[in-house]
Amino acid sequence: MNNVPAWICPMCQRGILTNDLKELKTYETASSKAAHSHEAWEPEWMEGQVAQEY
Repeated sequence: MNNVPAWICPMCQRGILTNDLKELKTYETASSKAAHSHEAWEPEWMEGQVAQEY
């Protein structure tokens, strides 16, 4: 995460996305959470997204 480029915000096209870990949030997808109930579930099955919040 130390070499993340300064991307332009895809929403406003003005702001710069940073690699400040305090601003990055991770979310597990709903389908990934639902898979936890499968009898053979393993952590490798987890899927998610990373987002920057302001």
